[in-house]
Amino acid sequence: KIKRRKVTLPEEASARPSTKKGSVQVEGCGLPEANGTYEYEQSDEGSSHVYFKKGKWNGKEATFKIIQTVGMWLAWCMRVNVDDDIIILYRRKCEENEGNRQPPEDDWKVMQGSMPGGYKREGEYPAPKLTYLQD
Repeated sequence: KIKRRKVTLPEEASARPSTKKGSVQVEGCGLPEANGTYEYEQSDEGSSHVYFKKGKWNGKEATFKIIQTVGMWLAWCMRVNVDDDIIILYRRKCEENEGNRQPPEDDWKVMQGSMPGGYKREGEYPAPKLTYLQD
């Protein structure tokens, strides 16, 4: 069983309004199943901004997510939730005042190998490019 840790945003970060709600197009991923259109949703996972799409992972129903995380640094993570597993595919660390309201469009890193906490990392090259779609 995977041990999950809830990340709590600082009060000022969670109060920030999002400037981009709507859709993000993911293209050029080394994992074709991760490409596609992700819709914005409010989150109760300890992340202030989440984009998601439904799909298949190894033949199973899955939810692909692009989530903002705050810990030792601000980062965005592209992952897939299937059954009770969370599989990390790509990550993008952000500098101060960068990526605090929407995921960056480029410079994503492929995540591979084992990770503390039991999470799997199964990203494939090349890393994705993101484009914002007008509502």
